Amino acid sequence: MSLTVSNTCWSARASLATVKRRKLAWYGNITRHDSLCKAVLQGKLEVYVKDERRKAG
Repeated sequence: MSLTVSNTCWSARASLATVKRRKLAWYGNITRHDSLCKAVLQGKLEVYVKDERRKAG
């Protein structure tokens, strides 16, 4: 394998590791608070919508 290809592969792996780390950090920040985004990520959107309708009506 040439040096250029090796450097490109290493760069891609480093980029993927950075993206994964940032995604996990974002998920941790979102799940720390009670929000619509948290409900969607955890699959609890229906419960959240029903609660909002009950409060409004």
